[in-house]
Amino acid sequence: PGVIKVDGLAAGKRVFLPNTKEEAIEAIELAMEKGVFGEAGKRVVIEEELKGRELSFIVITDGKSIKPLVSSQDYKPIYEGDKGPNTGGMGSYSPAFVPFSLYKKIMKQIVIPTLRGMKREKREFKGVLYAGLMIENGNPKVLEYNVRLGDPETQVILSRLSNLCHACISRNSIYLLHSRALPQLPA
Repeated sequence: PGVIKVDGLAAGKRVFLPNTKEEAIEAIELAMEKGVFGEAGKRVVIEEELKGRELSFIVITDGKSIKPLVSSQDYKPIYEGDKGPNTGGMGSYSPAFVPFSLYKKIMKQIVIPTLRGMKREKREFKGVLYAGLMIENGNPKVLEYNVRLGDPETQVILSRLSNLCHACISRNSIYLLHSRALPQLPA
């Protein structure tokens, strides 16, 4: 039946993965008729379901440099064994397995073009860009963008970064990012 998404913010609970036509109809009714998501649920998007593994890819940029944070992955389904409805994240781990070839693809095909496009449209971005990705047959596909750190991913990411790096991501120093490295602790 595909993927049904509420077309608005819904606390990380806006995606339905129905297994049957009946479950798809139920998800649409829940959002659009019963109004459980408020304004966010007045419209839904129906897409093809991507198969693969999800990955959180978070970078910091000052408009000149792009510094990826350590890789991470969260657990979405509410029950063990990837069962049940998706949540905003039941936990996470870091590092997530990201071969260098995949890292290069993500930067070249997703992160750099996104930031260049924003700059080209006179919307230069400085701050944290979070790409929620699906890795399907070794190729990254964008599920969502956020302009914040991920939750619960931040908990495991910050525990791996050194104190020096915490200073790099503070509001006052992000504009000097191009002159700093992001030190991190080993996995």
